[in-house]
Amino acid sequence: MLITLKTLLHTLLLPPGGPLLLAAAGAWLLRPRASAGAAKAGWLLLAAGLASLWLLATPLVVEVVLVVDVVLVVLVVLVLLVVLVVLPPCREARGLNVTAIL
Repeated sequence: MLITLKTLLHTLLLPPGGPLLLAAAGAWLLRPRASAGAAKAGWLLLAAGLASLWLLATPLVVEVVLVVDVVLVVLVVLVLLVVLVVLPPCREARGLNVTAIL
């Protein structure tokens, strides 16, 4: 069940699914009976969805996104290493009567 849900969300939210859903929501808000505020939001969503699709298809933006991903992974690894060095593993409490909570 979780694998199916993960696959579905992965397909819908990651590009090109996410920007297409954003553009589709904007187009739906542009229907004739929509209020002025909904139409304005529709144009904004439609433009944002199509612009993000275009940007994610541009090689320069893709390279920047990949570099940012690599930098974030390196930062996470460094933070984990610092935490392991600063916070050593728990030592057994000697002399204390420690029992498990059931």
